[in-house]
Amino acid sequence: MNAGSFVIGRIHGVELRVHWSWIIILALATVVFGSTELPGRYPNLPEAAFWAIAIVTAFLLLASAVLHELAHVVVAFRNGL
Repeated sequence: MNAGSFVIGRIHGVELRVHWSWIIILALATVVFGSTELPGRYPNLPEAAFWAIAIVTAFLLLASAVLHELAHVVVAFRNGL
């Protein structure tokens, strides 16, 4: 279960681990947003802004997935698991 993942922290005794495949997902999200989506929607922004926004968006994607999984932990704790 822990193969291929690394620890990013611990909350209330629950180890937070991220699978290595998230590196690929974050890279793909960054490239797609920075090179196609944002330039197509906001052509007047400088290129550095595209990449900064793309990086922030990718990490927000990761944060939302981590928060979603932490919600499972909260439900498990409330149900005595």
